Amino acid sequence: LASRQTQIEAKDARDRAVSRALRVWPAPMVSEADPFEFGVKRSALADRFRAPSQRAAPYVSRDVDPAADSRLRASGSVLLIGVPGAGVTRTAFEIARRAAPSARLVAPRPQGLQAALDNGMLASLPPRCQVVLWLDGIDSISADNTTAAALRELRRQSSGLRVIATVPSGDRYQRWIA
Repeated sequence: LASRQTQIEAKDARDRAVSRALRVWPAPMVSEADPFEFGVKRSALADRFRAPSQRAAPYVSRDVDPAADSRLRASGSVLLIGVPGAGVTRTAFEIARRAAPSARLVAPRPQGLQAALDNGMLASLPPRCQVVLWLDGIDSISADNTTAAALRELRRQSSGLRVIATVPSGDRYQRWIA
């Protein structure tokens, strides 16, 4: 009985730590995720075209969509670079919706990626579930020295993991990869 209680306490502690490191916990399925909880910004102009039953306005395809979809299928990861307010986060969200609607959407808070990984984030998800690791603003999320190499290793260890990331500008991308 004491051993069982210790296991429960350890799981609760891990869940609390993961919850502090992630934007939304438990991780929703991509198809059920609220885009605004994951960084998509509201637009008064776009909302004029939103039906009352829709969470967000209809998505307007971008020229980058086919290449980004292809890149995600081929490598399991995609990074979008763009200025704030240009729709990069919404584009990334739609890529996730098209690629893996039934996957769990795991989104670290700024500087929370390493803490989530250290606390067994992926182990806390249902067995054999697909995961989209959502790194909107990867330069701020991984300010704890999580590198591209570490993300590649995580993808290697976690079959079915997809990584979708954004960075606000080419300069911030250059600083992140450095």
